[in-house]
Amino acid sequence: SGVGHAVRAAGNLPLLQDKLGIRASMYDRRYQGYTDDVFVGNRDSNTGREYGGRVALTWTPSDTLRMNISGLWNRTQSDDNAVVTLGDVSSYAAGGAEFLRGQPKFGALAGSHPFAQPFSKKLDYYEATINYDTPPGVTLTSASSWSRTATIRIQDTTASYGEFPPAFGESANGYSNYRLDLNLRKFTQELRATSATGGRLEWLIGGFY
Repeated sequence: SGVGHAVRAAGNLPLLQDKLGIRASMYDRRYQGYTDDVFVGNRDSNTGREYGGRVALTWTPSDTLRMNISGLWNRTQSDDNAVVTLGDVSSYAAGGAEFLRGQPKFGALAGSHPFAQPFSKKLDYYEATINYDTPPGVTLTSASSWSRTATIRIQDTTASYGEFPPAFGESANGYSNYRLDLNLRKFTQELRATSATGGRLEWLIGGFY
């Protein structure tokens, strides 16, 4: 097998003394595959890459107003799943659940599939928090966030569905793949007011969506 590698960098930059600053970090990791697909003859087929970063901005325009804004990004890609084909599969029960077990059929780290099963995931996340201290000693806070996640996966389902073509008049078994697409978008918003601490009575009121 080959050798993977990873790099990471981070830095802080004050833009306005005691008022405005930014921090950024990034990473990039490439990993070498370790499973083989004997059906098509691919060695180390599950190579992949993960990379992303984060940027955070802190702004204090006055003694009573503070703002934090940040964004995070992540990308994950794999050329193939790390799948090992098992033979002589049997089932057993433990702890009230049923499990399957077997012996590697083509080698300790080898599978047999007629096509690659790639995987990818994208994640974007943004958030902003604003705190304002009012003269009566009450702190008003607004916290917002928005995120998006997209996942794509190809799975070989030939073992389960490849035998169906002959039932419909075809001359031989076919290949079957299952494409899974998952997309999630999420928005949150919180507003709250908090009393000063240290007194005999402390209170907090707010709402979350």
